[in-house]
Amino acid sequence: MELWLLGVTHDDPLARLALRSWLSHRSFRYQRAPIFVAPEWDVQQFDAMKAERPYMRDLLSTEWGNKASEVLIDFCVSSIAFEGDTHRDDLFTEGETETYWLEPADRRWDAHKWVKDAGFPIYRDRLRDKSLAKDAYGALARLQEQSCCAADKADPSDRKKYMDEYWARRLVERLKTDDAKADGAWAAAVIGVVHATHFDGETTASLLDAAGVKYRVRYLGWTPPKDYKPIGL
Repeated sequence: MELWLLGVTHDDPLARLALRSWLSHRSFRYQRAPIFVAPEWDVQQFDAMKAERPYMRDLLSTEWGNKASEVLIDFCVSSIAFEGDTHRDDLFTEGETETYWLEPADRRWDAHKWVKDAGFPIYRDRLRDKSLAKDAYGALARLQEQSCCAADKADPSDRKKYMDEYWARRLVERLKTDDAKADGAWAAAVIGVVHATHFDGETTASLLDAAGVKYRVRYLGWTPPKDYKPIGL
């Protein structure tokens, strides 16, 4: 069994494309679909967030005007909760690849409010100049750059560590099943970049190490700098 930890930047509008490309390429290399893709979502919270994509489209269209690139808006809209359904983008059927939800059902929030007060302002404030929305490539490059800058400034110690503990436990449980022990089997967990590092001894990666789980890591988008050294190991 080969488990991959895919570190993503959640507010990068190009992250969905990067994840889809990686999954497609890796399945070609393995000549088989992954037995599961594990996003850091609970299915009901994911469904609630996905249902807000049209609302995000309305907000962005109103903010950037009728001359804004539809390609740009499409990328931004589809980035909402992309971790939960990118592997269904004409890639893997439910019959061949399980969506293994990592989050528990008791951690939920108002999806509509999140889009209005958090998701939409991220793209609005990072683009700033509305005229830039006419150029999809330039605007997406700017938004991705701003996403990386925000990741550089974020304090990894502020993350919710209880998430790492729960996700690691869920992955360990899933890897005990018979299909995970089959020859050539592989799977991927789609989690935030920090959780896939060894920043401290309580990240998902570190906890999997402690449990004796072997895995590989790939960062899609923002990559931790070389001085992002392990702490506490």
